[in-house]
Amino acid sequence: MEVNKKQTNEIYLNTWAQGRFEFTPQEYDALYAIAMQRPVLGGTGVYSAMVMLGIEGSEKESARLINPESNNISPVVGKI
Repeated sequence: MEVNKKQTNEIYLNTWAQGRFEFTPQEYDALYAIAMQRPVLGGTGVYSAMVMLGIEGSEKESARLINPESNNISPVVGKI
């Protein structure tokens, strides 16, 4: 939980807080990996990552229902 929170905060401070709203591929991948976690296990960083990527809870659950065994869910193109 703390690692997720720290990582989302670092990405936020290096991007949005400085007026940069496009993520590098590494930033995007890190946020996406966090956003796809269950909040009860991943903590508040999960919600932060979802907000930063523009992922709504219903989109996340739909992706899990399509392939619940996969941790490699394809991101929605164009969402930042």
